[in-house]
Amino acid sequence: MGAVGKMRSVTGTAIQMTMRVRTLAAAVACAAVLAGCFAGDPERATPAGFVRYRGEGYTFAYPAGWTLRRATDERGHQLLHIDGPDVTPGVSLGQVSVGRERPAKLPFEEQLGQYRALSVMSGRKVSVDREVKVSGAERAHRFEAVQPVRTSGGQPAQLQIIDIYVLTEDRTLLDFVVRAPEGGAATARLPEVLASFQVRPVERGQG
Repeated sequence: MGAVGKMRSVTGTAIQMTMRVRTLAAAVACAAVLAGCFAGDPERATPAGFVRYRGEGYTFAYPAGWTLRRATDERGHQLLHIDGPDVTPGVSLGQVSVGRERPAKLPFEEQLGQYRALSVMSGRKVSVDREVKVSGAERAHRFEAVQPVRTSGGQPAQLQIIDIYVLTEDRTLLDFVVRAPEGGAATARLPEVLASFQVRPVERGQG
């Protein structure tokens, strides 16, 4: 599932980010939190200054004032993008994306292999590639990478990207992604976005 696998690598606002990236050290520390904040647990408190989004089988919080866009790709995959504000024209502070496919078309290991292959092709440098525990999911996997991109003006830039792939018990594939360049308030708060992500049971009639 290429769109969920990497949302066609980096698109839209993410391509326009021009600030250089730093590693989200605080987000790495969040890995331990992710193991225990999912489907079997009560919904976590929404951080101050955040709003909560509740999707089909998942929920998370993001900074208030960010712009939410829903889309469907050419193969019918549901996509959600939430963009931080521009600090200057064409320079965004950060982005959250969620891809959803139900039922998952590819075996989970093949989906992960697709991400790795796309990383080699696109020059994305993967620093973390490991399985994680997610309550309510059959499988979960975390990637952390740096993605070189070109801005709309042709300037080179790099994005720090964290992907959490989740295969739920009802065979739904989720790809929860945060991206950020170096600096900015959004970068400092992305660990809170990650920690707020929870897999939830799909209510009757959803799907």
